Amino acid sequence: MKMKNFTLSLVAALTFLVATSNAQASVQVFFNQDDTKVYVDPVRKVYRQGVDFQTMIVNEIQKATSSIEVAVQEFRLSAIAQALIEKQEQGVQVRVIIDSRYNNTIWEALSADQLQNSQKIDLYETDEAERDLHAQRLYQLRELAQLLDSGQISDKEDPLYADAIELLRNSDVVLIDDTADGSGGNNLMHHKFVVIDNQKLILTSANFTVHDFFGIPNGNDRLGNANALFLIEDKSLTQLFLDEFNYMFGSEGLKVGEHHRPLFGLNKPHRDPKVRRLSEDMSITTQFAPTSRRLSYAESTAGLIKRSLLSAEESISAALFVFSDQALADAMKTVKRERGIELSVLVDRLFAYRYYSKALDLLGLTLPRHDCQFQAGINPWSPPARRVGIPELNGDKLHHKFAVIDNRKVVFGSQNWSSSGNHNNDEFLVVIENEEVAQEFTREIERLNNLAHWGALPWVYERIEQQFEACGLAFNH
Repeated sequence: MKMKNFTLSLVAALTFLVATSNAQASVQVFFNQDDTKVYVDPVRKVYRQGVDFQTMIVNEIQKATSSIEVAVQEFRLSAIAQALIEKQEQGVQVRVIIDSRYNNTIWEALSADQLQNSQKIDLYETDEAERDLHAQRLYQLRELAQLLDSGQISDKEDPLYADAIELLRNSDVVLIDDTADGSGGNNLMHHKFVVIDNQKLILTSANFTVHDFFGIPNGNDRLGNANALFLIEDKSLTQLFLDEFNYMFGSEGLKVGEHHRPLFGLNKPHRDPKVRRLSEDMSITTQFAPTSRRLSYAESTAGLIKRSLLSAEESISAALFVFSDQALADAMKTVKRERGIELSVLVDRLFAYRYYSKALDLLGLTLPRHDCQFQAGINPWSPPARRVGIPELNGDKLHHKFAVIDNRKVVFGSQNWSSSGNHNNDEFLVVIENEEVAQEFTREIERLNNLAHWGALPWVYERIEQQFEACGLAFNH
């Protein structure tokens, strides 16, 4: 749905709320491309569909009275940075953790990667999804920097484009990254959560960037990369995320009198999934990554996803930025074959047809790597799944990382469905069992389905055939 001049009466559309039996607990879920909601886009100054994540987060920050913890991979939104700074000045303790790759101003980031930026990036010749992700983020930064440099937008005239990292550095807000443990940086500090006053929790799949919230400024049809956001009030659940933050931050122990250095990645202790029951009809299971390869797959966050998929009796609908975990694709195949479940899988256009993508498995296709080898463990389906595709999002990305199971269970998190997400990165994963929450995610799936192209696009077959021919292999389609 493209942006339109919506009437003011629509702006008052109510948010979805799940109230629990505990008066102090509630769960709300939002989507930044929601076609039943509207707000004034701060980038283009027009009414647009969706929910304004930035304003929502700023509003919650402004309510804080004692403490705010932010763990987000990339932080580029100056309005949120300024809100944090103001609370710090009011005596609220504010602590921020970001990934070391993004602990830089826009200009520093571009300077540090000048050589890579000057080269043409062949996205089919990369070896890992994470490398592709980093290249994509650099491309987005260059787009924004070009607009600033050309004078089309001005960081002096519009505070939306002031540099968030520079603002935080020049304040009393404590900002660290994953080099705080004395290393040169771990894999990815890929979290996207905020803890407020030890009792309120914001969970999202979105980084704090213009691209993830609103879309590139010079794209009039852009709505921002498709993302979801939870606002949860439950002290016991929030405590789990505060513990995770404190492991990484390091200056405060998890027990009275305990102190330790910052712990990231596999230096953190392994923790099994924890179940919190918020009401008679809602439970949330939480687990944090990474999990050492020395432990079994079943003990990992991906193991929790796999068990959730294998529990399906009727349907699985997934919307995924990256889908490269073979065990999860094989779990879908098992329940499809054994129970005939309805299966629908959407993958972002950038990643759907790479050699490591499990969308290819589901479509019954294989693509040799640039070295003419096949990815280990590939398991192309025969017959192929019918409902596998990509949504057309006017240049925005499908940045979701969720699945709806039997219209009653939602798997959601910062974690992409990849080996790196499972074994290398700092990530969170939650499994929410509640029919009303599942209905909201099903509605988002249905919206995306209406924008989807199902099956492989014609150029995909051409690409596969060309690669087979280049490798001297027979291609049968």
